[in-house]
Amino acid sequence: MATRSVQSTDDAAVYSDISAVSARVSGTVETISVEDYARVKAGDPIFTIDRKPYEVALRGAKARLAAVNAQLGDNDTQHTFQLTQIDVAVAQQQAAAAEEVEAEKELQRQTRLGIDGRVSTVQSFEKATAAHERALANLDVARANVAAQRVKLDVLARQRDILKANLDTAASDLAARELELGYTNVRAPVDGIVARRNAQVGNYVAAGTPLISIVPLPKIYILANYKENQLSMVHEGQSVDISIDLLPGTAFHGTVSKISPATGSTFALLPADNATGNFTKVAQRLTVRIELDSDQPNFDRLRPGMSVTTRIATKGEDHV
Repeated sequence: MATRSVQSTDDAAVYSDISAVSARVSGTVETISVEDYARVKAGDPIFTIDRKPYEVALRGAKARLAAVNAQLGDNDTQHTFQLTQIDVAVAQQQAAAAEEVEAEKELQRQTRLGIDGRVSTVQSFEKATAAHERALANLDVARANVAAQRVKLDVLARQRDILKANLDTAASDLAARELELGYTNVRAPVDGIVARRNAQVGNYVAAGTPLISIVPLPKIYILANYKENQLSMVHEGQSVDISIDLLPGTAFHGTVSKISPATGSTFALLPADNATGNFTKVAQRLTVRIELDSDQPNFDRLRPGMSVTTRIATKGEDHV
């Protein structure tokens, strides 16, 4: 038949995932809204950092964004004007081209008159030649002007690309400044009880410095360290009886939820080196996490750090 056994240890305590609340921005603590051991709800205001430097930074970010938007508006105006300038330059080029055609026709006419022996003075021929050369020069100038106006349009397009990038940067900076201003109001991340305050009004604190600890009661659990030779028959889901030093004679009930994947010595700052030749076998310990049933008497009296004794009910090997 199967025999029932119990594995117990007093190397165990109550734990909770305590939240160390810190400011996400640096500054002077302006107000503290909670006292030690006060119960808070997630989202409740806890303390505030002086807002004034961050309000100034926000105004500066808004001004920079407005300036870039104004520059983009100017660029749009210049772009529209430049399109008009290109149209004018193209029209001038077309007029210069027409004048060049007429001047060339007149030069050709004067040339034919001279060849045919008709009346054509040297002065008329030279005048037609000069007019054609002027027309060619004017056409070259008009073409160059069209090219120059189009280059200006390209420059404006590149400037617009830069301004758009500056706009994205300014918008991101504004969003960051708004976040920082919001971070001056620090709120409770979880329901629980304020365990300790590490700052007072008027203290200057750096971002990331833990200022208030919140114990998320009643979310507690037990960590029990069992010797490795006690765990051969222990597995998740097994029933656990728990006694608390604070409440002698009071029994609590829980369930094995997890077993550590490595022994405690594995995580030591200086792990043992057994390759030196001096070896003494020591039973290693593995941590077992035990979840407590919350609907039991005196559960609300449990606090992280309390010493406990745990007894895991296991089944032994079958015996005939």
